[in-house]
Amino acid sequence: MKECAVSSPELDRILRLMGGFHYPWFIAGGWALDLACGRQTRAHEDVDLCLFREHLVPLLRFFEDWEKAVAVPGEERLVPCRSERDVEPPRHELHFRKEGRSVEFLLIDREGDEVLFRRDPSIRMPLGQLARKDPLGRPYVSPAWQLLFKAKNSRSKDEADFLTHLPFLNGEEKRWLLSALRIHHPSSGWIERLENEV
Repeated sequence: MKECAVSSPELDRILRLMGGFHYPWFIAGGWALDLACGRQTRAHEDVDLCLFREHLVPLLRFFEDWEKAVAVPGEERLVPCRSERDVEPPRHELHFRKEGRSVEFLLIDREGDEVLFRRDPSIRMPLGQLARKDPLGRPYVSPAWQLLFKAKNSRSKDEADFLTHLPFLNGEEKRWLLSALRIHHPSSGWIERLENEV
């Protein structure tokens, strides 16, 4: 059974920050997993947010007076972001800073009501399965979606996240993650564990 809604000053700050942004956005990363199971399971370094690439221009406008940078894939460096042209695919990771505050956004793409997995667009999830809300109305991504991102090149905390959050996935989520892993990371040790669960 899920516990009470997760309490976090950092999540409260994000909700206040995004309060006037009138387009869909979602909490991602480890916090998404914790919102899904209803309790904080470990410390988190930051809060990752994601939103649809189609809403990039309103996002840049909303954070107009913030310092903005975009990550260059494969180069582990940031370059200034002055307009949407600086964030053309495959770029997808934005970093905003202002007066000691920072926020990171990950852009996701969709076709109609299907959300595309960035690393392999043949893997998709219906928007209705991806978009979740906790008891306080905080939006977050499906835990199965988040675990798929953690599966390849996983760190010790990603392995721990999988073991911690697997029991909280429902049957549909486990089947989706198993199917996606067979495509994206067929050598994953998580596959055998999931096969025993579904």
